[in-house]
Amino acid sequence: MEIILNNKNHNLNNYEKTLKIIKNTIEKCSEFNLKKDEYMKRVLYQDEDRYLINLLEENIIVGFGVDNENDALVEYISSPLKKNTSIEKLELNNNVISEFGGEIISEILKVNNTIKKLSLNNTKIERSVRYLFNVLKLNNSLQDLYLESNNINNDDLKYLCDALALNNSMEILNLNFNNIDNEGLMNLCQVLKNNNSLKKLYLNSNKIVENCGIYIADMLKTNKSIETLDIGHNKLNYEDFEHICNALKKNNTMKELKLSNISMDYRIVKCIADMLLMNNSIKILYLCRNNINEISIDNLSKALIKNNSLQELYLSNNNINDPGTELLSKALISNNSLKILNIDNNGIDSSVKNISQMLTTNKSITKLYMSNNKIGDEGAEYLSKAIEHNKSIVHILLENNPITDIGALKLIKAVMNNKKILVFGIRSDKMSDKIEDEFNKMEYELFNRDY
Repeated sequence: MEIILNNKNHNLNNYEKTLKIIKNTIEKCSEFNLKKDEYMKRVLYQDEDRYLINLLEENIIVGFGVDNENDALVEYISSPLKKNTSIEKLELNNNVISEFGGEIISEILKVNNTIKKLSLNNTKIERSVRYLFNVLKLNNSLQDLYLESNNINNDDLKYLCDALALNNSMEILNLNFNNIDNEGLMNLCQVLKNNNSLKKLYLNSNKIVENCGIYIADMLKTNKSIETLDIGHNKLNYEDFEHICNALKKNNTMKELKLSNISMDYRIVKCIADMLLMNNSIKILYLCRNNINEISIDNLSKALIKNNSLQELYLSNNNINDPGTELLSKALISNNSLKILNIDNNGIDSSVKNISQMLTTNKSITKLYMSNNKIGDEGAEYLSKAIEHNKSIVHILLENNPITDIGALKLIKAVMNNKKILVFGIRSDKMSDKIEDEFNKMEYELFNRDY
C-alpha cells in the first residue's frame, strides 16, 4: 500500500488534523510515502517559516523536520511507529535531527522489529548517534543503515564497532562523507574480521590516508561476507594497494570494488591489473577520476584479455585518450565477460574506429557509455556500421560529442535498423533543431520496443 500526500490534492493546513492523518496512516499501512513533485516546494507548514513535514525522496516511508522546538512531532510519530508491524523502510534524509530526536529514533528501534532500512543521511545525527549504535546491540531486524554526511568520527565509531561485534543482521553500512581516519578504520576492520553478516561497506570521502591498506587487507583475508567495498576519494598510496590487492587475490567473496577519486599512478593500476588476473569473483570495478593514462591502461587491458569474470568497468573522467582506448579495444575483442563499459570524458577521438572494430566481433558488451569525448562525424560513421552488425548491445550513450546532423542521421538510421537497441543518446550543441523530429521518431521507436 502506498499513500502519497500532495498539496495539489490535499489542503491540510491544520496542525492537529495533519498529525492525526500521519499517525493513522502509519498505524494502518506498510508504506507511507511523502513524495515531492516539481510544482511544490513545501507542504504542511505549522507556520510560515517552519516545516511540519519535509517531503524527501522516493520510497520514503516517513519524513519529518525537527529542531529544538519541534521535537514533539518526532515524539508524536514515534508512538505509532513502535506499534506498526509492517513498515520496513524509514528514511529521514536531509532533516535536522536533534539529540532528543535521535534518542526517540533509538527508542523506536528497541521495540520495532520490522524496520529493515534506516536512512539518516545529512541529518546532524552525530549528536545522538551513540544512542543509535548502542541499540544495534539489541536490534536484530535492521539490515541497511545509511549515515552519509554526519561528521561521524573515531569516538562515535567505537560504539558502532562494539555493536557490530554482537549484531548479526546488518548487511549494508554506508559511512560515506564522514570524519573517519586511519584509527577509526583500524577499529572497524578489526571487528569486521569476524563479522559474517555485513555485505556492503561504504567509506568514500572520509579522512583515510596512507598506511591504512594493511587494516583493510587483514580484514579481507578473514572476512567471508563483504561483497561491496567503497574506499574511493581517500588518500591511499601504492603500498596500501599492494596490501589490498594481495589480499583480494585470494578473496573469493568480493563482487564490487569502488576505487574512484584516488589519483592512481601506473604502479597502483598494475597492482589492480595483477589482482584481476587471479581474482575471479569481482564483477564490478569503479576506477573513475583517477588520472589513468595510456601507460596505466596498458596493464589493465592485458588483464582483461585473460580475466573472464569482470562484468562492469567504469573508467569515466580519466586520461586514456586515443592510445589507451586503442589498447583497451584490442583487449575487448577477445573478452567475453564484460557487459558494461563506461569511458565517458576520456579525450577519445580517432580511436573510436578501434572501438567500432571491437563492437563488430564482441558479443558480451550490452551497455556502452562514451559521452563527453571528441567523437565527430567520421567516428559516428564508424560506429553506425558497427551498430548495424552488433547483436548484443542494447544501450549506448554518446551525448555531448562534436557530432553534427550528418553523423547523427547515420547513427539514428543504424539504431533504427538494429532491433536490439533500447536506449540511445547522441544530443550535442553541434546539431541543429532540424534533426529534432528524427530524434523524436527514434525515441518513440525505442520506447515501444520489447525488453
